Amino acid sequence: YLPTLSEAHRYTVENAIKNHIMPMFSSWKLEQITRGKLDDYLARVRKVTKEKGQSEYLGYMRRFLSLGVPPIA
Repeated sequence: YLPTLSEAHRYTVENAIKNHIMPMFSSWKLEQITRGKLDDYLARVRKVTKEKGQSEYLGYMRRFLSLGVPPIA
């Protein structure tokens, strides 16, 4: 996924992965990520980002889950 992005967007996505997604999900297999865990993730993101960022982070998670692969390979 990351190689398909522009350099600027890749930097944004990499920071989202490093600071929000990996701390929350790195210890779970994809099939262990439940709606409740996603809701907890979104609550955490809402505390530290503005509305636009929240939408972007949800989009990243949606993309990773639709690909069925971890965000960082």
